[in-house]
Amino acid sequence: MLRANTRPMWQVSVALRETPSVTGGVGGWTTVDRPGRDPIAWWSGGVAYTLTINGVLDAHHHPAWDDEDLPARLQRLYALGRRSGGRLTPPSIILLGDTQDQHTRDGGEWVMTALTPGQRVHRRGRLASVEVDIELASYEFATPVTGGAVRRTRRTATSKAKRVVTTRRGDTVRGVAIRELGQQAAWSAIIKANGRLKGVTPDEQLRPGMRLVMP
Repeated sequence: MLRANTRPMWQVSVALRETPSVTGGVGGWTTVDRPGRDPIAWWSGGVAYTLTINGVLDAHHHPAWDDEDLPARLQRLYALGRRSGGRLTPPSIILLGDTQDQHTRDGGEWVMTALTPGQRVHRRGRLASVEVDIELASYEFATPVTGGAVRRTRRTATSKAKRVVTTRRGDTVRGVAIRELGQQAAWSAIIKANGRLKGVTPDEQLRPGMRLVMP
């Protein structure tokens, strides 16, 4: 039986056509080749279990607590793999019954990754049985990531980084304004932005190597 682990608590019984197939649960190693040396292996993380159930829904395996007809039961099975009721994700699933995998024995949960209906049999105009192939993957709850506080740096969010230029031989404040800012009238703004230039005329030659902040 497959049962949702969250409300609404959908549950559907499925008769097995064969023993469920389980893969995964071990591994996670990646091998990296090294020219002229032996390869190295590093572990990138665990490998999920995958469970394949080849089953059938029919009236003969209809538990007493479930009085729905087969189409409704099939829809409930689909509901185990879909999100509903305003939920962000489909429900996780608990398996009960004849499953021998380690993940289920350890109390693990599953999520449905595929559901494929197969052969259908009708009797007296009603659906009597339907084969279903179900793919499940092991589920581990991931703690939601919450936003952290952003540390304020020395600069405020609205401040802009100031551009700094270095003077060359023969530079004047007016010449720097034309070269760096594209207008000679900006010389006064350069002098204002650099206290060391107080009293310097716009056409006075500057010492090479001075670092000037551009307005």
